Amino acid sequence: MATMQQRLADDPDLAQAYAGAHESYLATREAIGHVPEIAGISAGGMPNRVKCLHVLAGQALAQGRG
Repeated sequence: MATMQQRLADDPDLAQAYAGAHESYLATREAIGHVPEIAGISAGGMPNRVKCLHVLAGQALAQGRG
């Protein structure tokens, strides 16, 4: 996670893609249902930190390529 955190700091394209994944996660979750207590909060410290990646892996498996 520390290595990925550093990559986000050093690579603007990667940081932009990671921020896009954050927005996609929020939009997908919101489409399922609105929960005021977690509105605007996504998983794994996104979009500025790298923490737990299991939610991102689950999202990728559920949504498929892209």
